[in-house]
Amino acid sequence: MDQIEKTEFKANISDIRYINDTTCILIINTDEAMQFNSGQYAMLKFAGHDYKPFSIASFPKERKLEFHIKNSGYGIGKFILENLKINDEVSVQIPFGVACLKDNNRPILAIAGGVGIGQIGSIIDTALKNNRNIELFYGAYDFDNLYMFEYYNNISQNNFKFTPAIEAGKHISCKLGKIGDITLKNINKLADYDVYISGPPDMVKYTVKLLIDNSVNADNIYCDLPIEICLKD
Repeated sequence: MDQIEKTEFKANISDIRYINDTTCILIINTDEAMQFNSGQYAMLKFAGHDYKPFSIASFPKERKLEFHIKNSGYGIGKFILENLKINDEVSVQIPFGVACLKDNNRPILAIAGGVGIGQIGSIIDTALKNNRNIELFYGAYDFDNLYMFEYYNNISQNNFKFTPAIEAGKHISCKLGKIGDITLKNINKLADYDVYISGPPDMVKYTVKLLIDNSVNADNIYCDLPIEICLKD
């Protein structure tokens, strides 16, 4: 991981793309190319709110920042989906986090839940440019919330394998169940992989514990939640 000096600046919201009633993609265009490692996050502060962490879904060295936002019915996500407008000011601090793409040749196991696909997507697309072997397991509650399905289903590179899953309903292309359970059933030799996990906290905790219980070395698991927190009952 490159050591990058933190920077702070103000910007304006450039675009808000509403995926559905509870999910949006937030775009902030920037004057400078953004310096961070794929998988890191930024701290954002909106008027009347404190700084909050948001995983970066865009790629390093672009003149923009992209964030995938979920409205869980409260807090900053609710504010963004219901009140934020294009051209509103935002304060940005960047970068933070160590759950970012590692510079090695180990195969990648990427596990994303919901809007966690934003952080995981930045990692995957960067790794694909470097011809890394990648298996992506991407899950959501139902197919309507699996909003990046078409994008990843259409990647045809031989070094990329995609397994989507939903917990409710049916879809011909999706497995049914929790994404952690689906991963465990479909991957052999888990110990061979660097594992990147992003999603709702309960999903991350469940998946980390599941993998460690099945002999995955904690040193090979990368997520923003500390591993010791994930393993607490």
